Amino acid sequence: MLNVKKNDKVKILSGKDKGKIGTVINILCKTRQVIVSKINVITKHVKASNGHTGKLIKKEAPINISKVMIVCPQCKKSVRTKYNLTKKTRICRICGVNL
Repeated sequence: MLNVKKNDKVKILSGKDKGKIGTVINILCKTRQVIVSKINVITKHVKASNGHTGKLIKKEAPINISKVMIVCPQCKKSVRTKYNLTKKTRICRICGVNL
């Protein structure tokens, strides 16, 4: 079970972008990685072909899901979530709001 969903606000726990907050764009379930907007940006070189010039593209690279933590929209803190299995909802452990 993954604790992060698409469009969640997450905080980065380690690495070069430690402490930054962004939204989840995509989730790669098989590799347990997430892509977060404007976080872990890499530069990719694109080769010239068919009359087009080569260029540099900046794009987000995946981050391991264990390196991110959900940010509660109400208390604005990074929190671990608890689950209400009967209603299938995620709940903030600090303020008790549904995530």
